[in-house]
Amino acid sequence: MSTAGKVLVVLVALVMVAWIILFSMVGQLNTNWGVRIDELQKQQATLTTSLEQEEARRDQVLRDIQAVQNEMIQRVRVLQTAVEDRDNLLAAARERLSAAQVRLEKVQAAIATAKTALERRVTEKAETEKALAAQRTEVEQLQAQNGELLAQLTRLRDDFKRTLDENKQLLRRAIESGPRVRPASLTR
Repeated sequence: MSTAGKVLVVLVALVMVAWIILFSMVGQLNTNWGVRIDELQKQQATLTTSLEQEEARRDQVLRDIQAVQNEMIQRVRVLQTAVEDRDNLLAAARERLSAAQVRLEKVQAAIATAKTALERRVTEKAETEKALAAQRTEVEQLQAQNGELLAQLTRLRDDFKRTLDENKQLLRRAIESGPRVRPASLTR
């Protein structure tokens, strides 16, 4: 075998080793990104479940507030009717009215507390949506990166195949042409 053939064989072997290493690195990178995407999807499902639970709690608090408000409205109407019916018992009606006002203040305090809780829930929801949007953006970026890497891998594979075919043709031509003999030089 000629020296050029030996060098070509060594170069082809080295290139094949480099390609094998490159393919294994690309495979590992794809595996790592796939795991990360799975983790983000699980986290998104957890956050979605948590958000639904918080919305259910908020709805329950709103229903409770509405029930308390309706109850208070009904009580105030009863008290007003009692005041109109019992003009001669004005003092007793005033005592009941002050008692109703105390309860109303308690209910209003409860309503204020519920409103604070609702505002906190709304803030938490906005923060959760913001975090979810950030996670979605990150997933989209990772998907775009993955697409670019896959395109680069395809291009590199095509280049490798083309180079391999060219080397095979060169090797075939070299074999077919037979051994090359250098012309002897008479001058030194």
